[in-house]
Amino acid sequence: MVKTKILATLGPASSCPAIIAKMIRAGLAGARINFSHGTHEQHAATIQSAREAARECGTALAIVGDLCGPKIRTGIISSDDNLLRVGDQVIITREIIDGTAKRFSTNYARMIDEVDAGHRVLIDDGLVRLQVLERKSDQLICECQVGGTLSNNKGINLPDSNLTTPTLTEKDRVDLAFAAKQGLDCIALSFVRRPDDVVELREALHRLDSSMQLVVKVETPQAVGHLDAIIELSDMILVARGDLGVEMDLAKVPLVQKDMVDRCNRTGTPVIVATQMLQSMVTNSTPTRAEVSDVANAILDGCDVVMLSAETAVGHDPVGVVRIMAHIAAEAEAFQAGQPRTDLFRIGSPSGNEMTTPAAVARSACIVASDLGAKAIVSRLQAGRAIRLISKYRPSCPVIGLASDDALLRSMGLYYGVIPVRFDGNLNDSETVARLDEWLRENQGLASGDWIVIEAGGARNGPVTGRSIVIHPIGK
Repeated sequence: MVKTKILATLGPASSCPAIIAKMIRAGLAGARINFSHGTHEQHAATIQSAREAARECGTALAIVGDLCGPKIRTGIISSDDNLLRVGDQVIITREIIDGTAKRFSTNYARMIDEVDAGHRVLIDDGLVRLQVLERKSDQLICECQVGGTLSNNKGINLPDSNLTTPTLTEKDRVDLAFAAKQGLDCIALSFVRRPDDVVELREALHRLDSSMQLVVKVETPQAVGHLDAIIELSDMILVARGDLGVEMDLAKVPLVQKDMVDRCNRTGTPVIVATQMLQSMVTNSTPTRAEVSDVANAILDGCDVVMLSAETAVGHDPVGVVRIMAHIAAEAEAFQAGQPRTDLFRIGSPSGNEMTTPAAVARSACIVASDLGAKAIVSRLQAGRAIRLISKYRPSCPVIGLASDDALLRSMGLYYGVIPVRFDGNLNDSETVARLDEWLRENQGLASGDWIVIEAGGARNGPVTGRSIVIHPIGK
């Protein structure tokens, strides 16, 4: 299994247990449920299929719910009059109408009040571009600068406008409650603009008594401007290159991506890179050379997770896409094998202050494992961040994450290099360690005398109550 985790969107092409099981065997570590499409009934069936497939494969599959956020969309557009040409005058009206390309409404009435003359209106990921000439009380008068075909419910981006729409919409709150009831492992927040947006979602999770990990999608220039504070408030960061590439200069997106990945690496925050990674494989059997380079470079830069969207949701071969993504990851990881990320040994607390105890323990475990050529680092997931930080230090050996609870096992599913394993017992107990030795022989191919490093809590009875690092030879 590759160390880089693969997160794939489930959809019409990949919603049955048999297909999901094949995707897991090909390298899938996490499944994304996109709340922008489908009903709760459909999503519940897909979640059940994903869990059934995971049980069949004997693995812990993390499931991520992706909230829609305040996405502004076009209203109804007549299919008989849906073509815009450069220079055409376009009216966007507050009134909900059955529209045409030259006169249509949106799902956000306050857009008329919050967009000024000179502002850009980008439709369908910027494929159609308008500029506002004049704002009236009930409509915006625009000129088409880049033409194209309009259709119903296409996304609208307003990069020049300060919108008052809340990041967590009413639909998001309903979807969030559904995700909590379904016991999803992570929830992704879309169109974050400021740290307070993250705090609002965290408070909503607390009211639902949910332990879902919070994934913040960075897809606006405002979020990039508050990146350090947003990282500190998040459990994971997702580099959402789609809307980010519409909202800001497209040529800057790769640089922003590299900076985000680096900042997450240095704070021990898992980071996902997403959008069009193998887009050509929606219809083709092989990716483009540029796509392969894009995936490999994201991994070489230090991302924890690579994400697939339409490729697996509606693509013609979701299993093949996951298989190729895993192959690219394996090659990139092999290239890096002799180049450990020793620069990451400077990771401190999320705020960049003094080294925290979990970070120091994780750092020490990785250094010892490297010095001894250990075959594995073993840690039991507890309340702290130790195992997540072990993952972020990128040890060359596998990290075995032990837990006895399904939710805890799944929570490790998107940590780089971590293999979640169901295991009971205290790692300070010799009988438990003997059972661990046997499991490592049978499942990881270790032999008697191979070194492993055990990162564990102190003995329950005795003077040691903190964390400890044990250097252990298999079978002794």
